[in-house]
Amino acid sequence: MANEYPPKNIFTNTMADMKWTDIKRYAEENAVVLLPMGVIEEHGPHLCWATDIYTAHILSGCITV
Repeated sequence: MANEYPPKNIFTNTMADMKWTDIKRYAEENAVVLLPMGVIEEHGPHLCWATDIYTAHILSGCITV
């Protein structure tokens, strides 16, 4: 999977883009899964609602630049 920046969505290069057989293979290899979480809340007119979710994904390394 090629890295693209900015990503088309927050699920690019994550398990959401994988086939179940890929996830099964990674699980058999004891892969580590990061589950970044963020709230959806108002940040004022200058930021989007999902700011915390995007930040959590970026900081967890789910989205690579």
